[in-house]
Amino acid sequence: MDATAIVARIGRALERNGLEAVLIGNAGAAIHFVDQVSGVRSFEGIRKRARHVKIEGTNLMVADLSDIIKMKRAAGRAKDRAVLEILEKTLEATTNQKNKPSSA
Repeated sequence: MDATAIVARIGRALERNGLEAVLIGNAGAAIHFVDQVSGVRSFEGIRKRARHVKIEGTNLMVADLSDIIKMKRAAGRAKDRAVLEILEKTLEATTNQKNKPSSA
């Protein structure tokens, strides 16, 4: 499912009302608004490490993959444990790619 349009609509509604949110996980599957999360110290930290992206002209923050992994590990639900291995491999691959010297 392509959630781009609905995520952009939510982002615009948040902006109109002077609110912000950090996207965590698969927005195409479900969107939840929570006031606390397990595995990380604060929303402020999540916000500082979040990636800023523009979707259909709307600025949104997407949680850093390392924070998502921490939250899923702390939640400990079967559906979270089921995706941990692939998320950890993805983080490792992207970290290795960033640390690889460029061949210019």
